[in-house]
Amino acid sequence: MKTTIRRIVDLLVCPDETNSSIGRKTGRHRDTIRKFRANMLVSGLSKGQLDALDDIQLEQVIVSPKKAQSRFADPNFDQVLANLKKPGVTIKILYDRYVSDVEAAGHPIGVSMSESRFYTKLREFKKARNPEFRHDHVPGGSLQFDFSGKRPFYLDRSGNEIVAELAVSVLPYSGLTFGIVLASQTLRDCTEAFVRSLEYFGGVPEDAVFDNFKAAVDRPRRGSERAKINLHMQACFDHYELFPDPARGYSPRDKGMVEKMVQELQRSFLGKERHLNCFSLADLNRNLQVALDEINHRPMPKRGGKSRWQIFKEEEFASLSALPQTRYEFGVWQIDLTVPLHYHVYVDGVGYSVPHRLIGQQINVKATAKSIEIYANGLPAALHQRSSKTSGRETNPDHLPSNHQAMESYKKENVVNFSESLGTVVATFVKAHLDLHKNVKAAGTMVRKLSRKINLHGRLAVEQAILEALKRGQINALAVYGILDRGTSGMQAELPSPAAPSGNIRGADYYSDDDNEEKD
Repeated sequence: MKTTIRRIVDLLVCPDETNSSIGRKTGRHRDTIRKFRANMLVSGLSKGQLDALDDIQLEQVIVSPKKAQSRFADPNFDQVLANLKKPGVTIKILYDRYVSDVEAAGHPIGVSMSESRFYTKLREFKKARNPEFRHDHVPGGSLQFDFSGKRPFYLDRSGNEIVAELAVSVLPYSGLTFGIVLASQTLRDCTEAFVRSLEYFGGVPEDAVFDNFKAAVDRPRRGSERAKINLHMQACFDHYELFPDPARGYSPRDKGMVEKMVQELQRSFLGKERHLNCFSLADLNRNLQVALDEINHRPMPKRGGKSRWQIFKEEEFASLSALPQTRYEFGVWQIDLTVPLHYHVYVDGVGYSVPHRLIGQQINVKATAKSIEIYANGLPAALHQRSSKTSGRETNPDHLPSNHQAMESYKKENVVNFSESLGTVVATFVKAHLDLHKNVKAAGTMVRKLSRKINLHGRLAVEQAILEALKRGQINALAVYGILDRGTSGMQAELPSPAAPSGNIRGADYYSDDDNEEKD
């Protein structure tokens, strides 16, 4: 029967077994299994050589390998690394503290490490404890985005320094870099930075990796709980079919490429003082473009002497998805609004109509500087031009139910517009009727009936009847209808008089009685 340590060795050489799975199967903690695996790797023995050892020898190799006795006092490197993260602490300070602790412990002179050996051991310990993972980037796989901690500035007319923000975007496969100077890290500016970067690259990658800045992330990722993306930024990502993937907190290597390029731009743009003597954001961005061109067109020896721009054009551009036909326009969203019975939703005090069939349903509203966009079930449902008013309603007649459309027709402006579509004579009569009787509903009913009379009797007959009624001072609908039914005495008067005969036409005198007698 095999001992536990021999079963552990059998599992350690199996490539599909993890430390946790081996721990579950053997009743050991995964950290213990991790130590056993490290000891086995250090021994350099093959599976056959390990099998040839007896249990005592195997335990010495795997469980407690003999270590060469050091003549130096070993520092607590875990504590050294923890202290190194504190502000203002350097390795030199920690080494001096280590020497002081060794001397205070009463050890003979000479047992403390030299400074160079201390540095070497610390570097080896750090590498062994924190192995570095290298991301395998694919063309068009992701976009990394970050802000620079060191910010540029420009001078206003009074000579005051106005601090700005430097946003950087990178395609990790090619390393192609885009940067833009913004006024702030507000939602509007961050959205513009993302849109401008995609337009610079000329396409859309699969996902976007960025830091947990407030404009984009409402709640950072915690363990297995995914991050909550700001709905306004999410709308921008959805427009470009770009999937957001926020980095883990305090994990800069999740976006290591953009961290590196932020440093490059800091050296090439800020370090070379290209941001000085600028008097606007436009000036800063012009000088930033010079630094970007310098970086993107610089040959890279590790990539065969090709520049980032060459690699992007030759190997990555074809992997990007095409940009949508329309550019994303920033807007403020209202999500999951329930359409009320009056089928209007309010934005900044003004009500905008929604198709009445959506009453009681959930809709999303996007308010831009020029328009109000309404979406239902993921599809556009209504579009309005943004009103300059601060109150009232903007109603599309097509959104009204049939009975409400009839009521809408009784509005004075609608009655006047309808009458003007029937001609100047009808419009004049209707306006006179409104001025005299002040009854919009009666005028609306009259206009609809006059429209039907025009279809029945013809436009000329109806206009003649209206003119006759106006001459009589009868400004009411019944008078017009009566004239149409009886005929109008004034219709002939309104007709043009016959023209006098010309010299080539025989007049009435030619056919006189005397002439007839002579012919007889």
